[in-house]
Amino acid sequence: MTDSAFKRWRKQLGWTQSQAADALGVTIGYVKSCDAGISRTTKQPVKMSETLRMLMTAIAERGGKVDPWPEA
Repeated sequence: MTDSAFKRWRKQLGWTQSQAADALGVTIGYVKSCDAGISRTTKQPVKMSETLRMLMTAIAERGGKVDPWPEA
């Protein structure tokens, strides 16, 4: 079994599943599904939104640095 593109992205940043979930604002269950490439509930391939892909690209371009949202 080969790693999913998501898992390769996460590993390149040196992130745990928990760190990826926190940075992307998703559940750890979703990250586990993305790592596997298959939804744990539907057993279908995971389809990531364009928004999530853009966020992943922005994070990768910053070398994994994620600044917290400024407080109002």
